[in-house]
Amino acid sequence: MTEAEWLICSDPAAMLGLLGPHVSARKLRLFGVACCRRTEVASRGALAGRGIDLAERLADGLESGEDLTRLRSDLLYEGFSDFDGFWQKRADMACWHQALAVFNALQDTDRFRAGERRPVLENLQEHHDELLSFALSMARKEAGPGAPPVFDRPDICRPDLTRVWTEAARAVAYYQRPDDCPNVTVVDMLTASETRRRRDDWVSALEADFRFEAEQLTILARDIFGDPFRPVTLDPAWLTSTVVALAEGIYADRAFDRLPILADALEEAGCGDPGVLSHCRGPGTHVRGCWVVDTLLKKNHEHGN
Repeated sequence: MTEAEWLICSDPAAMLGLLGPHVSARKLRLFGVACCRRTEVASRGALAGRGIDLAERLADGLESGEDLTRLRSDLLYEGFSDFDGFWQKRADMACWHQALAVFNALQDTDRFRAGERRPVLENLQEHHDELLSFALSMARKEAGPGAPPVFDRPDICRPDLTRVWTEAARAVAYYQRPDDCPNVTVVDMLTASETRRRRDDWVSALEADFRFEAEQLTILARDIFGDPFRPVTLDPAWLTSTVVALAEGIYADRAFDRLPILADALEEAGCGDPGVLSHCRGPGTHVRGCWVVDTLLKKNHEHGN
């Protein structure tokens, strides 16, 4: 991938792949948290929001203050237990995928390195497998014979921070669908062309929403990881008391509307880097982990580099 391709890339997986195994676990976790925060509109349970906040605290090396074993299992159960009626209703699927996104965001930072596909916290693995088995059996029972095996996903119990964005994008995509997926039987699908067309149209629209959401998540990735082709060297002269205080306040309060003020303070301190200044003043979404704020606070290599 070239620099030009990075700047227009709409595939989070490709972006994370380019960053490779040297990106810090902290940065990846904050990217996951930012993805999960986009799913909060789809939330119908209290545990998902608590899990997102907890994942963010873990990114900064703070004590969790939670029983992660219990929280994770309760989170997945909450994501599944609200299912009512037809198992593939968009609201239920949005809630389930949100739970999976938050579940993956709560990985153990010390054990994580980019690209790993192994289970973490092995002492939880047996319980996760049991919970997944229960969810699968109940989903199949609800769906009835002939239903598509959407829940047949053995990788659900294999948490990976690089997969958070996938589940988050799915959650938002399901939430955005205006209609439930038609509840059709195999016979209906084989004999009723109109029903089949409605189902195909719904699935196509869902995939379009997923692709759109993936594009939105690449904006978050660029905010957090910056441009890997143009790394910025921090000049100590920029770190005036005003600049540091502004950066600390922006980070602590998630007050990214203050970034243009930070740009002014940086210019007064002698910063003329166009990438830094344009990022602070330009349009776009900013989240905790923003590469400019992280650079000024010297957070880029913390917690699991």
